[in-house]
This record gives sequence, C-alpha cells and structure tokens, in this order.
Amino acid sequence: MENILVVLVIIGSIIYKMYTGYKEEMEKAAKRKQQQRPPVPTPTQQHPRPQVQQSRPQVVPPRPITPPAQVSVPPAPKRAPTVVSYEGEIPSEVKRVQRQKSDRALKNVTVLEEKKETEKKPFEFDLRQAVIQSAILERPYK
Repeated sequence: MENILVVLVIIGSIIYKMYTGYKEEMEKAAKRKQQQRPPVPTPTQQHPRPQVQQSRPQVVPPRPITPPAQVSVPPAPKRAPTVVSYEGEIPSEVKRVQRQKSDRALKNVTVLEEKKETEKKPFEFDLRQAVIQSAILERPYK
C-alpha cells in the first residue's frame, strides 16, 4: 500500500510541474503577442473614389463568318518496308539456338499438362489423423 501511495505522489508531482510549466509558457506567449501587436491605425481620411462616367457601350455590328480556306495536303509517299529478309545461308549456330528454343517451348507445354493432371487428383482426408492433430494442438500448456 505504501508503494502505491509513493507512486501516486510522484505521478501527481510530475503532472503538477507540467501544468505550471504550461501556464508559464502561456503567460510568456501572451506578453510576446502584446508586444508584437502593432497599434491599430485610426482612419483619419477616407480616400475619395474616382468618378466613373457611365456611358452607353458602343454596339459593334457582327462580322459575317467566312469558312476557312481549305488547304489540300498531298498524301504522304508510301514507305518501303523496313524488314529485310536474309536470303543467305543461315549459320549452324543460329539453327541450333532456334531448335533449342522450340524444344524448350515443347517442354514447357508438357510440364503444364503434367501440372494440370496433378491438380485433378482427389484430395485424401484422414479423419483419424485430423482428430489426433487437433488434440495435440489444443493441449493445455503447463
């Protein structure tokens, strides 16, 4: 009981110190604001507004709308295709790389088919094993 009383007194004193520090800061801020406030200027003379002559606006007759002149743009010349086919002899290295790419593509297709087959297998569920594992997981800790 004595420990709780000591702790409460310490916490209370800390809160009181914080509150007094806050009050002091607020007083300092109020003094600063009073010193920084400029004196309010008193209106001694109002500026007269300039007289604006009101006149009727001039009516301008509307201009007739003329369609813009059509400019004929010549069609762009057709470009030659940028793809150039190679008609020479293809090196053996290039042929080998092309064969490897096609072989990899075929392997990927067969792997995807195997994955689909494995996904179709029914799921096996053992109720006895599930009950045992559930009991193990729900054991009370010591």
